[in-house]
Amino acid sequence: MKDNIVPTQGQEIANEQKVDKAQVNDKTDSQASKLVKLVGEKAKLFHDQHKNPHAHVDVEGHRKVMRCGSYAFRRYMVRLLYGEEGTIPNRDTISAALNLIEARAVIDGDERELFQSRSSPEWLLLVRSCR
Repeated sequence: MKDNIVPTQGQEIANEQKVDKAQVNDKTDSQASKLVKLVGEKAKLFHDQHKNPHAHVDVEGHRKVMRCGSYAFRRYMVRLLYGEEGTIPNRDTISAALNLIEARAVIDGDERELFQSRSSPEWLLLVRSCR
């Protein structure tokens, strides 16, 4: 008897939506993984004396310290993926990648002491590592 059951139009639409969401999630996971890999290759991850995650990156020919999670770092991540693949990551992709990047910076990265300059709102990196 179960073989004779035909799904209704509403059930078919619901099943199609589930498949579409699964495809979107796979694409997000794939892009997030690529983004984590790119950041790992291009940036030096570390954390400061307060356990805040940071990245030391190359921007337009000079090195810059960016706090992971800042708008500047998110833009950096978008630029990396776009430059590599020509695609723009969505918000979920960036958030998923950022969770792992921050964890790696805090858990696996070196601890470095940062100070804020009086003349600049940006953080300055003290060259020596804290031990």
